[in-house]
Amino acid sequence: MIIISFSCNKTQKTKTSAPQNIPGYYEQWLYIKTNGTNILPSINPFKEVFNNKRANSNALLSMNEYGPSNIGGRTRAMIIDWSNPNRIILGGVSGGIFISNDKGTTWNPINDHQLTPAVTYLNQDFFNPKVMYYCTGEGSGNSADIAGNGVYKSTDGGLTFNQLSATNNNNFRQSWSLKCSPKDSNTLYVATLSNGLWRSKDAGTTFSRVYSTPSQISDLELFPNGVVMFTIKGNGVYRSTTGDLNTFTKINSIISTSSARGELAFCKNFPNVVYAAISGPDNGYDGFLKAFYKSSDGGLTFVEKTNPTGIIDFGFTWYTLTMEVKNNDSNAIFLGSVFSGYSKNGGNSWTAAQEQHADHHIAISTNNELFVGSDGGLCVYNWSNLRSFTSLNNRLNITQLYAGDVSPHRIAVLGGCQDNGTIQGINKNQAFSAFSGGDGGYCYYHANDENTVYVSTQNGNVYAGFNKISDNIPTDDTKWFIHPFVVSQTDGDQLIYPSNQNLYFSSDQGNSFSLVKKIGGGRLFSGAFSDGQNPSVYSAGSSVLLAIDSIMNSNPKIVELRSIGLPVAIRASFFSSVKVVNGFRDKIYVSLGNISDSGRVYLVSNIFGTPVFKNISGNLPKGLPVNYIECDPLNPENVLFAGTDFGLYISENGGQTWIKDTRVPSTVVSAIKIHKNKKDIYVFTHGRGIFSGQINNAGFSDISDSKIENEVLLYPNPAKNNLNIDAASFVGAQYKIFNAQGQEFLKGNIAETVQNINIENLSAGIYFIELKKGNQKLFQRIVISR
Repeated sequence: MIIISFSCNKTQKTKTSAPQNIPGYYEQWLYIKTNGTNILPSINPFKEVFNNKRANSNALLSMNEYGPSNIGGRTRAMIIDWSNPNRIILGGVSGGIFISNDKGTTWNPINDHQLTPAVTYLNQDFFNPKVMYYCTGEGSGNSADIAGNGVYKSTDGGLTFNQLSATNNNNFRQSWSLKCSPKDSNTLYVATLSNGLWRSKDAGTTFSRVYSTPSQISDLELFPNGVVMFTIKGNGVYRSTTGDLNTFTKINSIISTSSARGELAFCKNFPNVVYAAISGPDNGYDGFLKAFYKSSDGGLTFVEKTNPTGIIDFGFTWYTLTMEVKNNDSNAIFLGSVFSGYSKNGGNSWTAAQEQHADHHIAISTNNELFVGSDGGLCVYNWSNLRSFTSLNNRLNITQLYAGDVSPHRIAVLGGCQDNGTIQGINKNQAFSAFSGGDGGYCYYHANDENTVYVSTQNGNVYAGFNKISDNIPTDDTKWFIHPFVVSQTDGDQLIYPSNQNLYFSSDQGNSFSLVKKIGGGRLFSGAFSDGQNPSVYSAGSSVLLAIDSIMNSNPKIVELRSIGLPVAIRASFFSSVKVVNGFRDKIYVSLGNISDSGRVYLVSNIFGTPVFKNISGNLPKGLPVNYIECDPLNPENVLFAGTDFGLYISENGGQTWIKDTRVPSTVVSAIKIHKNKKDIYVFTHGRGIFSGQINNAGFSDISDSKIENEVLLYPNPAKNNLNIDAASFVGAQYKIFNAQGQEFLKGNIAETVQNINIENLSAGIYFIELKKGNQKLFQRIVISR
């Protein structure tokens, strides 16, 4: 097995700044969800989700958490329960709430079907430990692929949360901080991305805005004496003694010119000691800390201390910055950005800390321990030694996967993860291992060669083994941050690379590429192959669908559908995935990933003739994006699997009705893959790792040796009056032909190398043929047309 190793270190992190035309994932997410307008619609992105039927679909026999059990994900929210220090409540930015009752040794998810799992900050009431709140919606550096939906409250210690109705509006869609008052059990504040600072004085029943700003409030601190302080991105630090409207004043001793994000922290036992870390001016990947300040009078005035830039990497503070002061030692400071460091003398000097993972987002101190959340999950330090840590990621399954694949050769699964590289699980071991570094993206096992694996990293870099094949693309097009490419499941040497308005094709593992088509508008993203050595190939994206018939031909037929060729309802839609219907070359399913009230799943047939679009969205919730569409290989026109921004939906009747399967959490489903055995299904989520199960097609599929499939040729397929079975190794075998409901129509024996079967009495439709000889059994799908 070829293993690729890219270290996820400071050098890799900072060099991803790259050209200005390469966006980060937040820009990619926003582009997809709005189809390039970059303006999120005012509709609730999860409108009607609770009106759907929710059950365990009959199409799946099982669905279980597959892993990884040892690799965390981005953590911005955490509570150490003050009534029980062994109890930790944690929120992933797209993984929802997890609780540990043994100080982080093990974890359990809480309510995987909350309205939104996009948890950005958790806080606990100072007077009643059962009362907790969290806010939602990561406003910058969004890897969650999900919008927020207000503030949630628990009155049972975090076991259940309910949305505060007063926050069910656009003002609270993206919030980074929420704090309970240490003076008053009924008062809490919420800091938002672009709608200012809000306060409730009745425990969340109502809110009023106490400070208005269109800029992001990056950090918020509430002091025991009632003082409220916050930072505004690019505009300094503000303070009020009461938190009332029109009482906040800017702190002039902190310079805000050419600044970016600011972070505050104070000592719990000595709250007059306050620190401020101000970044800027750069807001990209090459930023630095502009200044570090200390106050000894509760934040009234600040003096500048030693700047730790050079010891700590402040590469992109808009995305990663946190600070904490030891509870009982006002001179002990932890400061984390891309990497972290500490001071034990009030900021006069700094030392680099040991890292579990890059990109630090939250730190919480007890008297002796420091808990730090990063893109790698959670770890704990002892304040006496910040040069070592203990990982607390055991079963903290909040891994954010962009893509994944399942091996046709052995029991193995690949996953491309946000800031955790490409990971691999072998032999159903839930503890995964690192396969390659960086931000892992699209990845594939070669269909025919078990020693070749394709992986990718951010900004369009693709590798086949150790060979960086993306360097062989003839032009340098604009790249997606997580850039798609597609490898054929029939011939692993064939792949397509959709790049902006150009589609490239390779038939030699990416050693060379040819330009297949430059489209006339829109932007390509997704793609798919039909089966066979000379397949039909598809690519789609922003308001465009491209189809190529028989791509290996010297002059293949190409169909480009845009404004004229697309139905009016979806002309302004983003095609997030394409799936060729099994057994066809000119019939596909497409999913639409932008937020819209129009249907998000279509069946497209007769593409190379007069294309016919059929909306098969049924009762899928309006406004809910569908990121990925897949179908049962043995019943592809009836059983469909839709990966949405709110979990897995399944249809058993070709899209007329859909069921939300409750065995997969209500988070973003980014990819769905089915094993070559046509049974095992893998669901890759962006926030809750990987789930796996079995498709309920046992009546059709019981393949004991997948290699024999290549030894049998059925033709013509589709068939009319006669079907030929070319299977020398199956002479003497029994055959049966039955429909998708299991009703048997014909049976007999294979007496010749090429056996002809008369099927003129069978009606048009989808059928299956079973060949059985000894312990060998094979099922294949046939289409009968009239």
